[in-house]
Amino acid sequence: MTLRHLILAMTALIMLSAAQSWANTANIDIDGDPQSGAINPISVQAISGESEGNRFLSFTANIFDTLEDKITGTVNDVTAPFEEWSYSRGVGKIPNACSNGYSPNAGLCAQDCPAGYDSVAGVCWQQCPAGYSDTGAFCTLWKWWPKTIVKKSWVQARSLMNCQTGMQKEAGLCYEPCAETFTGVGPLCFGRFGGFA
Repeated sequence: MTLRHLILAMTALIMLSAAQSWANTANIDIDGDPQSGAINPISVQAISGESEGNRFLSFTANIFDTLEDKITGTVNDVTAPFEEWSYSRGVGKIPNACSNGYSPNAGLCAQDCPAGYDSVAGVCWQQCPAGYSDTGAFCTLWKWWPKTIVKKSWVQARSLMNCQTGMQKEAGLCYEPCAETFTGVGPLCFGRFGGFA
């Protein structure tokens, strides 16, 4: 059957569905013909009909079934079961380590404040000199005439948390590294065969 016959059959099927038949089914087998664009034989089934006042048209084809013989003839089968060429490396953990000079702060790593400064809500604030009261953004020396100074401050630099040493970061989580001949994909390690994962 040629591509032209397929189009004529499908047109007839659509016209039958317009006649308000409850359901119609048509099967068409197309032999492999490289000149018409069908390299391998294909079986197509078309179903049309009406259900609860709604018309429908559905097509199915066995494209992958027709290619199965060609594929199995060209691919070497891996005879080992799944469990022998893959293993679990456990559930990924959320990164929780900071680089040197940074400390955990609100789920991120904040740059450490230098000596003489305190970290408060992601800001480095100058410590008050001896004898002064800490009043938030100010330091006050209470005398007959109070002396107030403004604290020096700046927002701490931020960075994302990293994985602990020896762990591998993938898709935002930390995993144990896979064995040398395995490739990690999420929580699984897959063996490599002939350069392919």
